[in-house]
Amino acid sequence: MKTKFFEILFLLFLPFLSCNQENMRQVSCIQGEYYEYLERHNPGNICTDELCVFYQKIWKELFMEKNNLTENYFDSHIELCSSGIGEWMDGISFGICYKIIVDWAIAYQCDQFIIKIEKNNTLYPSVNLPRDIYLSKEDIFTAVNNKVFASDITKLSNQEHLKFNTLGEALNYLISKAQVNTLCSNWMYIDSSTGNFTLEAWAQFENEENSCIQGKINLITGETFVNETVCYFD
Repeated sequence: MKTKFFEILFLLFLPFLSCNQENMRQVSCIQGEYYEYLERHNPGNICTDELCVFYQKIWKELFMEKNNLTENYFDSHIELCSSGIGEWMDGISFGICYKIIVDWAIAYQCDQFIIKIEKNNTLYPSVNLPRDIYLSKEDIFTAVNNKVFASDITKLSNQEHLKFNTLGEALNYLISKAQVNTLCSNWMYIDSSTGNFTLEAWAQFENEENSCIQGKINLITGETFVNETVCYFD
């Protein structure tokens, strides 16, 4: 009798399941390697000259202070990739690139800040920064805080774990929220407004010209964002 009951229950719900499948819009995409996006970045080298080492230390201090990170968190989740010092028309800047790794998620980030402003530069008069000398940690904090001369340090939430156990689990959750048959993972990055890991995925609508769907999922909170967009610009 119990088996018969479940058979009847399944038959009652079958029309609803069929209806949901019919309403689901069909898309297609080709899933590459999940971490293929990391191959787009030149691995580079960590600069070891005295000036580089000095400003790398300042970057680390400001990065940890801004994001309330412990030394243990930094050592466990940050992998340095490259750093260097470069001259441009406004002065000299320090730049550093690194990977942030939490569970199975990997994001590639780059930060930079001005370390010496060209002596005749008159930009940002309201920000009191000295010209033609190498800047102190306090000066760089001011430059980063005001985002002057393209100075910026990544905002990062200090979460130890993600909401999802695997990338596939997160992607399937996003697919269900997007109400399509599939999505292909594109890349993972740190959202500049929340500091959280974000997974982006996409697919192209079948039988619809130049029409794609893009989905994003916050890997810490599970919040999703889905929108329809063109696949390419003419």
